[in-house]
Amino acid sequence: MAAERVVAMCFPFKKTLIRTQTGAIVTIISTFVVMCFTQIFRFIMMKNIGGVCQGDTYEHVEYIKLHIYFYQLTLVLCLPFLLVLVCNTSVMYQIYRVRKAAVKSRSRVIMRSHKSTLMLLAIAFTYLITMLPLVVISFIWMVAMENEDVSMVISLYPVQQCVSVISYCNYGVNFFIYIISGRSFRLELRRIFLKEQLQNTSATRTREEFLRLQ
Repeated sequence: MAAERVVAMCFPFKKTLIRTQTGAIVTIISTFVVMCFTQIFRFIMMKNIGGVCQGDTYEHVEYIKLHIYFYQLTLVLCLPFLLVLVCNTSVMYQIYRVRKAAVKSRSRVIMRSHKSTLMLLAIAFTYLITMLPLVVISFIWMVAMENEDVSMVISLYPVQQCVSVISYCNYGVNFFIYIISGRSFRLELRRIFLKEQLQNTSATRTREEFLRLQ
């Protein structure tokens, strides 16, 4: 979403593949394939040792380094964090450049696009804010493990668990932002709950009628 918003803000009149439904599907599938390809080392290094699927003794150190530094630190934490940060910075810079023109022409289309941009920026910055403590603590924790500082690892473990909970709050905040800013999202959510309520009411009435017949 952050990359799509950069394209939409910097090239508003240029038709690009990423701004279409097909482009979004292609992007998601490509990302999934690339992420699967990055996990090939697990199939190579993992073996059945004594009935337990674990890393081979001779490759255990390399496996731990690939899992911690390549997968957790790079792919899961730092790379998404930096990409979202760069995309948000580009969008904010573009908004600053066109702000005066947008103020002079307050059309409904511009206002709707501005609202969508603010919503996506809020979601992306929420991700950055909630993930930053986890990135910092995880990096310190990994350095402590590399230096075999057992006391530091033990003391940082509860902190890491707490900041992990904070990072999970990102999903709740995203849901709340969608409810506030998305009218169609609110209507669909209300329709789902009303449908479930009607089904529960119908099931209760059927049960009561069945008990009366007995």
